[in-house]
Amino acid sequence: MRYASALAIIGALALVGCATMANQTRLELVSDAGSQPYQATAAPGTPNGDRAAAHDYTEEEYFLSGTANVYRYGASGGIDVETAGLPYTTRLLVTRPRDPARFSGRVFLNPLHPMRGGGAWESVRDYALRNGDAFVSVLAGADERTREESRGGEPVAAPLAIKASDPARYARLDWPEEDGIRWDVFSLTALALRARGQGNPLRGLHVRRLYAVGWSFTGSFLRTFINDGFHDRTRFGDGAPAIDGYLVGISHHHYRSGYVPINSHTEVPGDDDPRRRLRAIDVPVIEFMTESEAVTPPGAPIEERDSGLGRYRLYEVPGVTHGDGLRDAALPTTCPYPRSDVPFRQLAWAALDNLDAWVERGAAPPRATKMQLAGSWNAIRDAQGNAVGGLRPAQIAVPLARYGDPGDPRCAAGAPHYLSMFRTALPRETLRRLYPGGAADYLSRFEAQLDKLIAERWLLPEEKAAQMEEARAQAATAF
Repeated sequence: MRYASALAIIGALALVGCATMANQTRLELVSDAGSQPYQATAAPGTPNGDRAAAHDYTEEEYFLSGTANVYRYGASGGIDVETAGLPYTTRLLVTRPRDPARFSGRVFLNPLHPMRGGGAWESVRDYALRNGDAFVSVLAGADERTREESRGGEPVAAPLAIKASDPARYARLDWPEEDGIRWDVFSLTALALRARGQGNPLRGLHVRRLYAVGWSFTGSFLRTFINDGFHDRTRFGDGAPAIDGYLVGISHHHYRSGYVPINSHTEVPGDDDPRRRLRAIDVPVIEFMTESEAVTPPGAPIEERDSGLGRYRLYEVPGVTHGDGLRDAALPTTCPYPRSDVPFRQLAWAALDNLDAWVERGAAPPRATKMQLAGSWNAIRDAQGNAVGGLRPAQIAVPLARYGDPGDPRCAAGAPHYLSMFRTALPRETLRRLYPGGAADYLSRFEAQLDKLIAERWLLPEEKAAQMEEARAQAATAF
């Protein structure tokens, strides 16, 4: 079976500041009617596939081959090349409008998670589809944990899991044991997406802007990419950056996993290492956190502030833990309380929209206060029991419920650094005091809050109808 076709050569891509990095990078389209890409974003007959088809999107998979360096920390605190020119073949999954006329010119680039190579497509999917954006995920290696779990058991480390899913399709995939090549591979992917001609995996589409997006581990990946100087190296010949902005999601520097080791044998910088403090670069960066990341564990001395970093914003969303509350796999299924309905994903879409407006028009996004903390792992709470401060969605500002730990042992979080975040309905007497006019009073205030969020650019207008529908359903039960 023939899997590689449409061979293209992307000329000598060089990373600025690294003369040894020039190489011939090969791009090959993977095609075979008998199989689907691993974790396809548009597989026929799936919810993702149905949505993609409704918006006339197509999905293509590529192998990207070349050589990449492994780095180490130098004596001066910067990075040096430790090993030059390791060969690799990685995979790209490209989701884009079939009709070039529908392409917005924006591309979201996401490194795949080391655990089974999961991507962030669903986090941006509906936003990207309705706007005509492209989404590209790239295999960026594994990590110590997933490689250890793969030894003698199920291959969960991303390069191994992908290859094991279809050995014939992925016979060409070649990722070394040394995951430290990931920084150059990500850089070279960004440069490939901005290349002119047939070497671009977007196949002739004019890329106007390229944004890097990451969630959890891949958010940590982007923080490390920025702080260790790889953004500064990923540039065109005229010095312009290949990546126009970053969204770093649900990854806090005070966790060990909030920073990614520079190579496979060097310890991650400690909690008090100043390298973890996000530094200023020449493009906008938005960090987007949940309540779970906002609370501070003992001994974490570094605290980001939304000042002094140039084009930077830090947003913390109360009432939700480590992602979209309705889908958070870290929370137990045994809990009798419903999960948080705070629309984290929709708020993140507005952040992406603001990031683009910042780059395109210089329209600075709004600022949010930080969440107010009462100590390690504890937020200061209002009269209804909800966290104070942060980016406040309508569900928190006009509440029908308390969001947090319901105090039931069946609801304990499934991981030590996640908060237990469930929705506990407020007592009827509290609702009568808050909303004397009953359901109509609540719905009026809720809608006014949505309008305020939209006017202040915290929420996109397209989200209002769905949120009002959900509010009406909640009100019918609450009153």
